[in-house]
Amino acid sequence: MFEMSSEYKSQIRKAVRNYSYVRIRFQLTDPDADADAEVLNSGQTAWSENPNVLDTKRVSSRYATLEQNRWILNGIMRQLPEDEPYEYQGFVGSQVSDRDGNLAEPTAITVKFDNGPYSFRGLTLQFDTVCTDYPAEIQIQASLGESIVYDRIFLVDSVDFAVSEPIPGNEAFADKL
Repeated sequence: MFEMSSEYKSQIRKAVRNYSYVRIRFQLTDPDADADAEVLNSGQTAWSENPNVLDTKRVSSRYATLEQNRWILNGIMRQLPEDEPYEYQGFVGSQVSDRDGNLAEPTAITVKFDNGPYSFRGLTLQFDTVCTDYPAEIQIQASLGESIVYDRIFLVDSVDFAVSEPIPGNEAFADKL
């Protein structure tokens, strides 16, 4: 028999012991939708990796650009190499923002499904986790053929953004997000 403290004995006899908090990420995906997805965008840099928009890779450092707060000499920003291979950066739009961080035209990322349509129980977007940059708002549209079946503007308040409602809606389907 093992020696046990009175504190341990007291805790082990409780119905609920030692509260703890766990972060759980539960994800259901449709493998057909993943395989069918074609990602298009409104312009990307040479070091951008458009197909990785659907991946779960993590970015460890950013390339410095000539925008405000994008040339920080603290070790997170790296100088862009003259030639490939480039470090994984995820999607990087080709537009340069103005002094206030605004783009002349909104960047658009479209996920098209040729063999769809599909229904989505939610959507998660992850923005720049290295520099903690994210847009103030985003617009999410879903369409089926030429008809827009979902159109909402959301305020964004962190690098991890999630829509927990069905897109395009209960029992509805879309072939483009």
